[in-house]
This record gives sequence, structure tokens and C-alpha cells, in this order.
Amino acid sequence: MCLLSCGACLAQIILFILNFLLSLVSLAVTGLGVYALIQVNDADLEYANTATIIVIVVGCVFTAIFFCGCCGAFCRNKCLLSTYAAITILLATATVVFTVFIFKGVDNLKETTEDALNNTLADPNNREALNWIEATLGCCGTTGPEFYNSSIPISCCPSTMQNVQNIQQDGLNLTLLSNSTSGDLTGLCPVTEAYQEGCVDVFIAFLAKIFKVTGQVLIWIIIIEYVAAFLAIFLSCYIG
Repeated sequence: MCLLSCGACLAQIILFILNFLLSLVSLAVTGLGVYALIQVNDADLEYANTATIIVIVVGCVFTAIFFCGCCGAFCRNKCLLSTYAAITILLATATVVFTVFIFKGVDNLKETTEDALNNTLADPNNREALNWIEATLGCCGTTGPEFYNSSIPISCCPSTMQNVQNIQQDGLNLTLLSNSTSGDLTGLCPVTEAYQEGCVDVFIAFLAKIFKVTGQVLIWIIIIEYVAAFLAIFLSCYIG
């Protein structure tokens, strides 16, 4: 792979490996964004959806750039290496700004999301979405079992949900669950067996965890990006 001097050869190998690993990390970030988007999509939260879409787009762009870096290092192409170094420095700077946005978003997440969640989940027309969130995240109502003035839906009770899984496979869906407070399934979820945490707090904690993990990954990406840019500049100057 390398016919250069010892230092340049080492820089080439490190640059290739770094970009290969960065490509994998970027794919992981993209996958994390897709997972988060799937989880929050049914909640109809514009802020959360926008943030996860940005994560996906950034992950895809980084994957393409780092793949080009692999090619530039392997082929020892001066033009490609110089272009890659310039783009990487710009991306690293942009990543710094985006990472600040991520961590600032964690701090402002409760304030930004709580009102939107309460308004969305308190709407009777969104009962099916709330039932889905309850069953998926393990919570009950927006604030807990006390959110319901009458019978608690079975989506708040893990034991009851487990018992109806076979029925679900035969046609029971979330629409039926959302009507359980006034239908034949009333009383199947006692307060003592229901999830005690409200979905607002659980959902915010879930988003905060996603944001923090993403931010931590981005910090490492920033460090490696600057190292990769330095190696690309060094190798490009040596080739030239």
C-alpha cells in the first residue's frame, strides 16, 4: 500500500484507518438517528423530528466524506487529499456548532418538549398515539395513572398487555386499546399494576439520553476529524 518514507507511510496508514473507522461511526450515528426518528415519529413532535432528521443527514454526509478520505489515502491523490482536508476542517467546525446545539438542546429539552407533549397527548384524537407511547416506553398518561379520571387503559399495565398479545395477533389493535376506557376492557388495569411514571417525563428522559449519546459521539468525531485533516495536509504536502 505504501512506497513513501516511513513517516509519510505511517501517516497514510493512519489516515486510511481513521477514515474507515469514522465511516463506521458515522453509520452508527445515522442508525441512531433513524432509531430515534422511528420512536418519536408517532408523537407528532416537530422539534424532536427535526433534530433526529438533522442527525441522519449529518451522519450520511460524514459517511460519504470519510469514504472519500479512505480513497484519497489509499490512492495517494494530492488533489483529493487537499480537498478532503479542507472539507474535513469545515465539517469539524460545523460539528462543534452542532454539538453545542445538541448539549444545549438537552438543557432546554424539558421546557421545549413538555408543553408540546401535553397538548398532543391530552387531545382525545391522539389517544392511539398515547397508547402506543405507553406500551412502548412503559409509562401511563401524561403525568401518571392519575391522568385518567375513569378507568386506566390496558396499555398502562404490562401484565395485562402481555395477556392480550395473542388477541392482538388475531386483530386487537391500538384503536381498541384507545377505547378501552369506555369499552369491554375497562377495569383490567388497576392503579397498583399500572406504570407509575407519566409519559412526559419518560419521553423527555428518552430523548435526553439519545441527545447525550449523540453529543458524546460527536465530540470524539471532532477530535478525530482535526487529526485526520492534519494527516491529510501532511501527506498532501509530502506527495507534492
